[in-house]
Amino acid sequence: MCFGMTVFNTDAQVFERPDFKGDKMTWIVRAGANFNSATGDWKDKMLSDWKDSHNIDFKDGTFPSNTSFDVSIAFNKSIKQLPSLYWGMEMGVSTRGYKANAEWESGHISSTWGDYIGHRIEESQTLMAYNAYFTPVMFGYKYELLSNMTLDAHIGAFASYDFAGNSKRDTYDWQTSSGKDRVKESSSKTSLEDLKDYSRFDAGMNIGIGVWFGHFNLDFSWQRGFVNMFDSDYSIKSQSLKLRLGYAF
Repeated sequence: MCFGMTVFNTDAQVFERPDFKGDKMTWIVRAGANFNSATGDWKDKMLSDWKDSHNIDFKDGTFPSNTSFDVSIAFNKSIKQLPSLYWGMEMGVSTRGYKANAEWESGHISSTWGDYIGHRIEESQTLMAYNAYFTPVMFGYKYELLSNMTLDAHIGAFASYDFAGNSKRDTYDWQTSSGKDRVKESSSKTSLEDLKDYSRFDAGMNIGIGVWFGHFNLDFSWQRGFVNMFDSDYSIKSQSLKLRLGYAF
């Protein structure tokens, strides 16, 4: 009976509001999805290159997000004079990168057989870099919504370093000839060490808002890098949306 009451009390405590306004630090672990992309005029540059390379055959170019992961540990400490405000730090392992897709069509008459050969070509360029990041300064505000529910808004600055990753190019050539379809695939991969003029270091800001339900947290954050990913004449800077679940100790 005592064991059952102990388990019940422990379960009940995790749904109670932590002492966010106390003198002790609140430690938080978070994990979730990271939706990577890049901002800047690099998209215009790629579209221009695709159109120049394939002329009237070019059909479309898109830049979808590149989904990966984010894992971190952080602490918050209430500011004594204004207990709803807090400062803190965070460190973790995450990713950055982008994806660019292009599609074009072409066709010609075979000189050997005289039949028409059509091509619908899809190309995907993906950069995925794994990094360690550190947020040395972060400030936030926790607003009590209900007895066990708290709104959490925060802003901070970060620095990161890419320790692994690669750039990958995949091409699919959908061919039609004499009523028969086939696909020809090709793929190439380049490691970060071999990427020309690539910068592994990044620094920038992150802004987020989340909700605490007892000790559990749902956090939504936007991270924006200020360092150009490549040493080039065009701008390409990382950004990501993070959707994470957390727990406070």
